[in-house]
Amino acid sequence: ERKDSGSGVHLELSGAGKAMAGGSSGATRSKNSDVDEAELPTEIKELIKRIREIREQLAEKQAELREVMTDDQLRPDVRKMKASVLQSEIMSLTSAFMLTSRKFTQVLQELKLDSEQALVAGQLLMA
Repeated sequence: ERKDSGSGVHLELSGAGKAMAGGSSGATRSKNSDVDEAELPTEIKELIKRIREIREQLAEKQAELREVMTDDQLRPDVRKMKASVLQSEIMSLTSAFMLTSRKFTQVLQELKLDSEQALVAGQLLMA
């Protein structure tokens, strides 16, 4: 991607640079457009998207659990029940995260990506 500053200086970002910078700007961008735009095999892209989705769901459930645990308006038995349900959901999501992460690592090794692609994949995974 090329950006002109008007001063005669321009900047060209590699795929890795775009991933680190968050890709192009725009309010209509999907949250995974950086993954879609990357030059990576489709299977890797789908795994990155799934891992991001699971991470997001985990964060939401953990926040819900914190809210339940600090809600003084709930009766203790109701708090315990809600916390138990949320803890089960968190355990399931954690298991899904671990399995998907393991699959991601396995596919990376099987596809033998070049160093640039492996770097981009790792950066997108951490974004």
